[in-house]
Amino acid sequence: MGYSIAEFFVHILKQCGDNLSRENLLQQATNVHEVQLSMFLSGVTLTVTPEDRNAFRKVQMSRYDGKRWVPIAGIVSAGAEP
Repeated sequence: MGYSIAEFFVHILKQCGDNLSRENLLQQATNVHEVQLSMFLSGVTLTVTPEDRNAFRKVQMSRYDGKRWVPIAGIVSAGAEP
């Protein structure tokens, strides 16, 4: 999870470009739409808006079978889509 958080922060910093002011950083961090991180399953993305800062809207439920994690069902919505 730590790697994914760092990757997400790098994404936000790239969106900021050369303007690293507090205002621009907050603007970029609260306007993220369906970012696919490298360690997330395909289709599990992050979205952040000024109105809803909960980045996780899609999840993949899995169960550990003693050797590996096995998906229980498909990707499901964890909340209202914007």
